[in-house]
Amino acid sequence: MKKLRYLLVTGITLFLFCSCQMDAWNPYGGKEVYVSSGTPSDYNVEEFFQIAQSEFGLSADVVEMIRTAVSYTSIEKLIVRFVPLVYKTVDPAGREVLASGVVVYPLNQKARGVIDVLPFGYLANHQSAWSSGLSTEQVLVFLNQIIITPDMLDQGVSARECTTLPLGDDAPGSDMYHPILNMDNAGRVAYDMHIAAAQYFEKELGRKLPKNTSIFGYSEGAADALALNRWIDLHDNGNIIIDKTFSGGGAHDPMAAFEALRVTREQFYPIIPSILYSIDFWDTSINADYSKLFTGPLLAEGQESHFRDLYNRDHYIWTIKRAIYGPYSIEELKFMNSLEVYMHPDFFVEGWTNEGNEFQKFIPYLKYNNCTADPSWTPHNTIYLFHAVGDKHIPEVCTQNAYNNLLKKGANVVYDRCLDFENSDDPHMDGAIRFFVSCCGFFALN
Repeated sequence: MKKLRYLLVTGITLFLFCSCQMDAWNPYGGKEVYVSSGTPSDYNVEEFFQIAQSEFGLSADVVEMIRTAVSYTSIEKLIVRFVPLVYKTVDPAGREVLASGVVVYPLNQKARGVIDVLPFGYLANHQSAWSSGLSTEQVLVFLNQIIITPDMLDQGVSARECTTLPLGDDAPGSDMYHPILNMDNAGRVAYDMHIAAAQYFEKELGRKLPKNTSIFGYSEGAADALALNRWIDLHDNGNIIIDKTFSGGGAHDPMAAFEALRVTREQFYPIIPSILYSIDFWDTSINADYSKLFTGPLLAEGQESHFRDLYNRDHYIWTIKRAIYGPYSIEELKFMNSLEVYMHPDFFVEGWTNEGNEFQKFIPYLKYNNCTADPSWTPHNTIYLFHAVGDKHIPEVCTQNAYNNLLKKGANVVYDRCLDFENSDDPHMDGAIRFFVSCCGFFALN
């Protein structure tokens, strides 16, 4: 089960950033964004159980229990088709790029609905829906749902070559780096994937994708879920009707996340360096001095080369944590979370937002990328928020602030503030399973 938890969320969690605000978006007006589809793969429920047991670490007893429960439902005979798609979108610099994602749909039964499932988040860009096949992210398809999952940028076909990161005026150039929690770009990229899926259905299958959809996301995907919700409300011309949005464990308020982490001085996922670099990458006016942002192992005796190689999107969390904390086992590394080992002391001073502190350069971007604080957006649909208290990846205050902001706007919002895992080793991962199972139950019953 522990292995399932980490595969279930691989969290990059966090919050993050904006690069620059994009220019006003012009609706496509029928423009073709769908480019091509890859070789489809078909799965039945039994094959999904085999994937769960071999890749997700489920015990044979657990799989047998689920198999028995499924035998009483009609989904026992369900066949689903997994199709990789390539489509056109834009990056934060406004350049047209090719991106990828997947659409998964019931093949031998009528679909009950559509769900846009935002990816949980990955530190390494080798991991993506497009390249990995059926995964936990698409399991809701077995509840007779059509699932649409974008890879987001710097994953799938848009993944950068894992070379040393460019700095300053060398970025972005022709390079790419994952724009984590950039609400404008996340909303746009996920929206374009939905439009591409609709065009695929019409062009390749000869049928229309239903207008109504729900949106689902956890961890990094939680903030991206609200970003997609916002983008549809602000820019769609009635092509999509959102029923409900489910957002769990997200960094909805990046500024509050940074503030909370400064106080605790701990974070399970060493993601802050990637966030700061991503901001600097897309906005070259910042031109950050990394010797004033990081310390210790990330600078390797004052050199930026170690940081630039470690966060080049080629490495998984345990490789990065070993480079930071030492050659320990995974079980030991789970409890090594100190920010003071690699973040510059200026990050922890009270005046970290003041002129002259290198971190001050990033404040406008952290504040901007908060969907629920955007005065131009009030969601029309119900939003269900979830966060596990004691989360060591993303501070719970992010979701509390999002809930308060939406309430002030008069939005229909529900917040499940989960106290059950406050004292567990990893509330973020335990909360992920609770959130995921609860959402499965909702879609099964409704």
